[in-house]
Order: sequence, then C-alpha cells, then structure tokens
Amino acid sequence: MPEPDPATYVREPTHIDEYPYSQLTRSGEDALEVRPSGFSTLFSNHTFSRSYTPTSLLLKNMTAAHRERIEELSDSIIAVIPFLAGPRWEAKYQDKAIRALELFLRGIDFPDKGHVNLSMSIPASDKDRRDFGGPWVIILEDVSAAFRMWLLDLGLISLTEPGATFLIESFSKEKMSWVICNYTGSGVSENPDDIARALTEIKRTIWKREAIRKLIANYVDTRRNSKGSEVEAAALAQKSITQILDDLTSSWRLIFIKCNNKEGDPNPRLQLQGKPISNQAHEQREWLKTIRAIVVYAGFKQLKPDSKVIGCVGCKAETHPSWACPYPIDNTDRWLGPTADEYEKVLKNPSDWKQERRRINNDFSQSDNREFTILHGRGRGRGRGGFRGGGGRGRGGPEYPRGYSATRGRGHFGGYDYVG
Repeated sequence: MPEPDPATYVREPTHIDEYPYSQLTRSGEDALEVRPSGFSTLFSNHTFSRSYTPTSLLLKNMTAAHRERIEELSDSIIAVIPFLAGPRWEAKYQDKAIRALELFLRGIDFPDKGHVNLSMSIPASDKDRRDFGGPWVIILEDVSAAFRMWLLDLGLISLTEPGATFLIESFSKEKMSWVICNYTGSGVSENPDDIARALTEIKRTIWKREAIRKLIANYVDTRRNSKGSEVEAAALAQKSITQILDDLTSSWRLIFIKCNNKEGDPNPRLQLQGKPISNQAHEQREWLKTIRAIVVYAGFKQLKPDSKVIGCVGCKAETHPSWACPYPIDNTDRWLGPTADEYEKVLKNPSDWKQERRRINNDFSQSDNREFTILHGRGRGRGRGGFRGGGGRGRGGPEYPRGYSATRGRGHFGGYDYVG
C-alpha cells in the first residue's frame, strides 16, 4: 500500500458530523419523545450557534469536592454557564439572574420534569479569579432524563432579566477540546490556498517528526496490551506509522482567526483543530504537548506555535476572541442578553457593565415576535408543543462585522492568556 499524501484531506476533512464548532442549538428537537406543552416566562425562541466548552475547562479552578461529585454524576446533571460568567457577573447579576432562571425552569409545562435544583460552583481559589475568571458553572441537578435531554438540545436560555442569558451544556467526560495549536508568524494568511498549503506542510512536518512517531508507536503498544482493545489493535497492526498518522490527522482543519495585539493592531492566528486521538487525558495531553513544540515552514514562511490561548469572555469559546463573539453580534434582534453595544462597553471596561432589561415591544418592534415565546399550558403529553424559531448561524468560520480592539489582558479576563 502506498504511503499517504498529507494533502488528501486538507480541503475535505473527515468527521464533519462530529465537528463541535459549527453545531446549532435545537438541532435534535424533532427526535425528542417528550417536549414542553407551554411556558410561563418569556424567553428567546430562536436557533443559535451551540456553545462547546470542554469539560476540563468547565471544572477549572473548581473546588475538589465539586469536581469529584460532578465526575460521579456527569451523566445526570447539566452545566449552566451564564453569558459573561465570572466574579463580575456574580457581583452584579447572580442572585436575580439565577432566580429568573429558576422561575423559568419551574414554569415550563413538562411531564415528569423532576426537581429543579440549582447550585453555583465554588472556586478552589480566588487567586486567579479576575472579572471573568472561572469557575463559571451553575450546576443543575435532580431533573428527569427527558427534561435534561430537552434542555441540552435547547442549548441556550435568554431571559429579559439583566444577566440572565445562559449556555446549556453537558459535563460529559468525552467532551474534549478540538483545538490543537494556535500559530503565529509569516505563514499566517487569510487566503484559502495559502491555508491549504500551510495545513499540508503542518501534516507533512508532524508526520516526519521522530517524537511524534515514537508517541504513535507507544499509542499502538498501549492498545495491543490493553484488554478490550483487541479489535483496534489488530486494525492498527495492519498499518504503518504514517498510515496511522494519516487517519489520526484526517479531521484536521486550519482556521484563520482575526486577533489584535495589546496596541490594537492586527495580529491574526491560524488555529489547528482536529478530533482528539484519545479519550484518555494523558495520551491527548502528550499529543498536544509534542505538536505544540514543532515549528513548521511552508516554503520560506514560518508557522510558530503560540503559547497564548484564544478565548472569549462572553461564551468561553476557544475559537474566537471576545470581540468576535457571535451571540451579541449576530443575534442583536433575536436574543435577550446584552446588546452588541452593551457587550462592547463591557469589553472596554468591565466595571462599567450595565445591561438594561429588554422590552420586547420597543426593543424588537421590527422583529417577528414569534422569535420570543410565552405559551401557557395546553395539556400534557408526549410530543406536544414543538416550536421553531428562525435560522441560526454556525461557528465554522466566524465573521467580524463589528471589529474593534479589545485590549484587556489576563488581569481582566483571568484564566487564559487572552488574545483580544
């Protein structure tokens, strides 16, 4: 069998259906057996980009007692992440926003809902908690399996109470980051052909690197010697190291991301993304560590791994800077969280955060009010009360209609070395 070509999957990566950064909320609604019959609280009834926060990041800086309990109950509880979560949100909006969320959840007409039990996560230490530092999570427990499935599919709850916009995610142990490495240097380009060429050279360079090949040899040995991995080990035994690497990197894609430096000047990145090679944290960690030590050359152009993490203080994504967050920018007429202008002011000066209560008749006079739902009970039963809003925008390639320099560093946004 001929050795694989690193350019094969560059323009058409594999595992498209699993790619987490272009999913939409409410995408599985039609398949749910049980749905609400009505609501007692108005909320934004719309399809949004689905947030994706790796579970390791959700647990960051959380007290050990909470982490251990979450790991034990991960398949039955829900992570509720306030938009712009962190100490600044807690000081200004937490009590009223959580109360609004509780009233919303209790007011949903849903058969066999279970109990609504909300708990704010407790930090292990306040040492690194700046305005938007973790932990961010409200833990929802004691709800029924059907209600949990519906909430996870809903994905986002946006209420009229200031500060009461929430991202809904699981604590799944399988939910790992697809971000592999961020690159700076002369090889960073927005041109699709340049990006394809750069990704080809990234693969070619990594496939040849001895440290990577040794890591993959250990990867194969681990499966050969592990009980229950006989089928996978047999399949791997039929392939060369390069062929295995071709499989493991076939999902890779390289994304151009607009970023600014501290002075507000353009300083873009190329972000390498791909499916994790293992659900074992130590294997994935070693894989990433090895890749992030490799400088790549595409011709005379350099791609240098960047130690800074791209992070959004709004939705906690690792795939765009704060000023490019799609929620307040793309959905200003369809959600009830901070407007784009309010969000911009928060980024410039977190202490000036002031979100006005949304007034549907005035704020949304030009929009279709079907995007906002308040339905009173119409009886209970399976499959009743299905609803649809407008279309949403995926997150495969963020757009930047309101770009400006967000120059806050770690001191303001905590937890990451943010690239704004």
